[in-house]
Amino acid sequence: MQLFTSKTIPWIIGVTALLALISLFPGILLNATESPDAAPAMVESIEPALPASKDRAMDLEAVLAPAVPAPIVVDSLTAVSHSAIPQRVSSQAAPATVSISPEEDWNPIKSQHTFTITVNEEGGAPASGVEVELILNRFGEAVGDIVSVGGENPRKVDNTFGRVTTDGDGQATLTITATRVGDTDVTAYVPAIEDADAHKVFAVKHWVDLKADFPGDASNLVGTDHPIAVRVTRVSDDAPLANVEVLYTITDNDPAAKINDSSDASVVANTDADGWSRVVLRQDEPITGDNQVAIEIRHESGATLNHTITKDWQAPSLAVDKSGPDNLGLLKDGEYAVTVTNNGNTTASGVVLTDELPEGLTFISSTPPADSAEGSLVTWQLGDIGPEESVTITMALSATAVGEQVNLARVFSSEGFTGEDELLTDVIAGSLALTKTASAEVNLGDVIDYEITVTNDGQGALTNVVINDTPAAGTALTPADAPAQWTVALLDAGSTETFNFSATARETGSLTNTVEASSNEGATASAEATTLVVTSDVTVAKTVNLAEVLLGRTAEYTITVTNNGDGDATGVSVVDSMPEGLEVVSSEPTASVGNAGTLEWTIDALPAGRSTIFTVRARTVAGGTHTNTVTVTDRGFADTAQAQVTALTPSISLDKTGSAGVYIGGQREYTITATNNGEADLTGVTITDTIPAGMSFVSADSDGVASDAGDTVTWNIGGLAVGASAAVNVTLQGKAAGEVTNQASATSNEGAEATASFDITILPTPGASLSIVDSSDPLAVGEEGAYNITVLNQSEDSPITNVQVTVTIPSELEIIRSEGAEVAGNQVTFGIIASLASEQEQVFTIAVRAVEAGDVVAKATMTYAEFSLPVSADEGTTIINK
Repeated sequence: MQLFTSKTIPWIIGVTALLALISLFPGILLNATESPDAAPAMVESIEPALPASKDRAMDLEAVLAPAVPAPIVVDSLTAVSHSAIPQRVSSQAAPATVSISPEEDWNPIKSQHTFTITVNEEGGAPASGVEVELILNRFGEAVGDIVSVGGENPRKVDNTFGRVTTDGDGQATLTITATRVGDTDVTAYVPAIEDADAHKVFAVKHWVDLKADFPGDASNLVGTDHPIAVRVTRVSDDAPLANVEVLYTITDNDPAAKINDSSDASVVANTDADGWSRVVLRQDEPITGDNQVAIEIRHESGATLNHTITKDWQAPSLAVDKSGPDNLGLLKDGEYAVTVTNNGNTTASGVVLTDELPEGLTFISSTPPADSAEGSLVTWQLGDIGPEESVTITMALSATAVGEQVNLARVFSSEGFTGEDELLTDVIAGSLALTKTASAEVNLGDVIDYEITVTNDGQGALTNVVINDTPAAGTALTPADAPAQWTVALLDAGSTETFNFSATARETGSLTNTVEASSNEGATASAEATTLVVTSDVTVAKTVNLAEVLLGRTAEYTITVTNNGDGDATGVSVVDSMPEGLEVVSSEPTASVGNAGTLEWTIDALPAGRSTIFTVRARTVAGGTHTNTVTVTDRGFADTAQAQVTALTPSISLDKTGSAGVYIGGQREYTITATNNGEADLTGVTITDTIPAGMSFVSADSDGVASDAGDTVTWNIGGLAVGASAAVNVTLQGKAAGEVTNQASATSNEGAEATASFDITILPTPGASLSIVDSSDPLAVGEEGAYNITVLNQSEDSPITNVQVTVTIPSELEIIRSEGAEVAGNQVTFGIIASLASEQEQVFTIAVRAVEAGDVVAKATMTYAEFSLPVSADEGTTIINK
């Protein structure tokens, strides 16, 4: 590293000798069991100070140099790490690298300097909780002591050795000081890093008897010169240092500036006999912004001290905002405001505000009062206005002339900064508004009442306002000599005058009356009012809710009486005649009953365009079509309306088809057909099939639903038009022999219903099997054998009767015996079995003897009453010679 290559050969030899000496005396390393508290701690005698940046002036005379204890010799860094204090690494991944900053630097003696040690994991993530050993290498002319260590669990063993654990950012700090000129060599060692080439880093601090008093940041008014002065002295006796090179460099040259008017960015100015170096920073143009100047002191010893200052160029920025009414009535007063704001970053001095009034505006007063108001120019002395500060002037102005008035406000400061704003106010005269109202609607011959209102809704007065009214055609003034013109000498802004008159309607229709007004100032207005002169026209309409209704059901008639005219009707008569075949149930509103049984109502008032509704409910008591007539009379004019209803008779028929016979356990499908043979469409048609005892439900059409008990099946057919049919299917199974009747029914919402019956015979289920099996096969001539014949009733629920079994034995066999049977030649007939219960069997045996070799077949035949054909079975047997 550069740290070592910059040392002299004797220094390197000294280091080598020291390391050799340490290796010869391993026994004198720091006692591993000794508490860190027992070691001398410099922090007990010196209050730790915050680390001072190398480029800032430091007043170090108040920092006392601590007593330096005798150095502790150790045989190796690893020995100290692993014997003195146990290692602790809390980072999840192992640390991989360590760095120290700065690696080389210069500081004045009697000041403090802080190094930052950073430990990272592989990949660069901070390694927290890692032990770092901090060592000042004491040999030769080395100087410096540890002031403090910073991080987690800091432990200063003595003035040359300490330990610390990295914080959450993987960092720790070491602060050192020195009271005399020389170098401090620093080693930062991380035992947890296994790589010997990466587990330690080095730094050197050069202590010099040199200090500088740097200037601080400053602010100046734009365009002014800014002097920069630096004083360089010794730390030991504060004596000035002459002829020290000081380099000034503009590092941020926006806005553009120069040092000592030099075109170069960097300028050198050596210190004088008093240690002072002076230059001047000057802007090219007076513009706000800031410049940064880097100052570097270059001592002949090679030491450098650095500092950067910021120069902020400031200026006031005056803005004027004038507000007031956009419009102002003639001879009216308006309130205006002028706000002066310093948007700059320095104070504006001696600010003066002037307001130049146009010809049509006159100054009345202001807050605060104006310093002068001569003619159209008003002036205020505002004094100084600081940055971001504002001053507001409010004033009252009077409008004296009509037209657009431009008001200009200007502001000036003693530094020459200005601002202005102008406001346009339109001075306007009064405005004329006219309204007219009239009776909205009257009957022919009625009086129409009119009202005229004239208003000055502008901002100025009006004079000699003349109002002229023109009566509408079809009307006549009432009385005939009533005035139709009025004059108002003066109508102030906001004032109103009202005039009334009347006229009689002589014609029907929409009658419009117009009024006009004007003033000397040229203001005009007009208005009109329209009245509808109307008469009545009454008509009647009658509807029935059902064109067809079931006999005995109720129909509802609606009678609508409408005034189609444009005038109200009064005393309207309504008479409803009810025909035979209909019987009144109710009326709404309740009608009076006339001598002929008519329903009668009177409408006291029926406004134009309005209707009145009457409702009559009547029951059909006879079939056929019935016509109902209603008559309405108004002012001697009559109108009639009729409605018809037809009474219908509902009817439905039902038919069931299918097989009349079924075996027990057998299944049959039955079809039920419902037909609408009445006069009315049916709704809510339902078919229900009642399953008789002895049968059970198997399935039905997709719409059929069986009851939980399985004794009924229901289909919701819905609507059924006249003449239409609907068929459903159900599958039933026989359960017990006998005669049963299957009953079906159909109903509808209209009350139509029907039934259908079907007789079914349930037969027992026949089923018998016959088998013959020989006992020995083959059979030798002379040997005896036997045939076993088995009869089985396979039915699960019925017996078989009159069972007869006959067996034919081949001639090659001799029948020896057969109990309960008759033998005739080679044929054996067993006695009749009167009844064989379900799932029961009967076995017959025939004993035989072989008399001739050969292949033979014995044949058994069975008959029974429940089956019309004989059932047979064969058994083959082989006979051999002995």
